[in-house]
Amino acid sequence: MDKKHPHKCHKSIFINKDFSIHRILLDRDKFIWLGSVYLSLGSPTQIQLLFKKIYENIPQNEWKFIILAGDFNVNLLNSSKKRELLICLCKQFKLELARTYKNTHLKSELDYVIHGNGVIFDDFEIKKSPSDHNLILWDIQIPIPKLKPYLKLPNRKLANHVTIKALLQSKNATQFLTHIGESTN
Repeated sequence: MDKKHPHKCHKSIFINKDFSIHRILLDRDKFIWLGSVYLSLGSPTQIQLLFKKIYENIPQNEWKFIILAGDFNVNLLNSSKKRELLICLCKQFKLELARTYKNTHLKSELDYVIHGNGVIFDDFEIKKSPSDHNLILWDIQIPIPKLKPYLKLPNRKLANHVTIKALLQSKNATQFLTHIGESTN
């Protein structure tokens, strides 16, 4: 990666014509999934499509590093089927809602963040904006994912030779593991 621009969009997932989710690679094994969400209607179909795309495209072990912020057009201040669907899907995906519990658009709370449990939302500030929605400034902490160790084989030719020899001499998995173990001694 370029030292001037260390962050790189590694993958993008198209959700609808208004937004996509992007996997931002911060370093070798450091990443975050970001999306600036706009669900034009906040309909059950749009909500289900959002979670379907997450399920199909983002590995489950990476859900804890998802941040989806924006205008969901689902009012969290009032009870509704859309609100219950959104909350239910968040629970199923082990995602959390970072909310203001305040009006972000007229007398509605339409703007909030859905995030994984690997991201910590501390405090927020609401400001007026030129838009019809208020601006929300969040203080967040994004812990760095643990690095996966690389397995380096000191002698690849020998490893291939031992594996092939063990495969040819073995009649079952137990014998295979025994032959591998004997070859490394």
